[in-house]
Amino acid sequence: MPICFVRQLVIFGPNVLIHCRLIRIQERALMVLKKFAITTCILLITLFVKSQPGVALTPPMGWNSSNLFEEEVSDKLIREIADAMVASGMAQAGYQYIVLDDYWVGGRHANNELFPDPVRFPQGIKALADYVHNRD
Repeated sequence: MPICFVRQLVIFGPNVLIHCRLIRIQERALMVLKKFAITTCILLITLFVKSQPGVALTPPMGWNSSNLFEEEVSDKLIREIADAMVASGMAQAGYQYIVLDDYWVGGRHANNELFPDPVRFPQGIKALADYVHNRD
């Protein structure tokens, strides 16, 4: 005798297979409707975002010096990374940030302002930032 589990209810009898098939068809239809609703929501959100000026179409994308180089970061290295991002097409694909994270600091001035390491960043951070910003 066939058995069908329906919401923790066990049904026995000759019409169980027909009943189980109907339930499976209903479940599939519900799943299709859920997928359609989710797709419609994503489409509407995308259209809304595209219509709003100043709203990002992608998340902020970039490269972080600390992930690979940590204390080895330098002016020369950051310039090379900026050049590589442009040459490889990453900049055109939307990668627009180079994060100079950790190990750039050489110390503090008397007024407690940070200054860059004079050995690794001999031209200072402004010169490096100007170079990176002027890349195509």
